Amino acid sequence: MILAMARSWSRDDARAEDLTQDVLIRVWRTASNFDPDRGAERTWIATITRRVLIDAARSRGATPLPEELSVEAASTSRTGLASAVASEESRTALAALADLKPEWASLIQLSLMSGLSHSEIASHTGLPIGTVKSRLRAALESLRSRLAPSSSRGVTS
Repeated sequence: MILAMARSWSRDDARAEDLTQDVLIRVWRTASNFDPDRGAERTWIATITRRVLIDAARSRGATPLPEELSVEAASTSRTGLASAVASEESRTALAALADLKPEWASLIQLSLMSGLSHSEIASHTGLPIGTVKSRLRAALESLRSRLAPSSSRGVTS
């Protein structure tokens, strides 16, 4: 899965292999941070992979475009990544994202899937940074409530 994501992002096998190694090193070093109550191993590793890919893009002076690291683009990749993102967990998350207000969903995509900061999103959309922050918070709270197991809904921490 890691190599497939790296290949779909870089299109250079040697670079993809280097990025895969970077991901595996980060997974090894941060393994103690994994919490099975927060999600599956595959999701945790995919998140680390996405972060490494975004960091690599930024280090070479590029900002990844939303379509480069989106779930939809990855699922149509020729590298077999479709099976990696076609899990029930991914479908549930995509359905919850699709149920959001369109302006919230676009901000979530810019933030989580493209790795843009709040100020970069504000520049990209023309919205004030305070509006970006409040809409992202509302969107994430909405997603959290939709994705929370039914047994834990209504429980505050």
